[in-house]
Amino acid sequence: PQALTGPIARGDIDTVKKHLTALQKEAPDALSTYCELGLQTIPIAQAKGRIDEEKADELRAVLKAGLKRKTSENHFENINQTELTK
Repeated sequence: PQALTGPIARGDIDTVKKHLTALQKEAPDALSTYCELGLQTIPIAQAKGRIDEEKADELRAVLKAGLKRKTSENHFENINQTELTK
């Protein structure tokens, strides 16, 4: 955990969305793995004090949307605040 880096550790939701969009287009079979691993990374980032609960909730919503909506092209770039609260 001392070496935790990356967009989830930083709470960088825009980069996570870009990753999801790229995976959807280029490697759709890897999309669910990325989302599952990302969801497992969130509590580590929280425990290290890197992200707060609000940011963690936003990341969870984006990653869960990735698991549910793998077929909607560019969906992750267009996630609005309403979808984040579902």
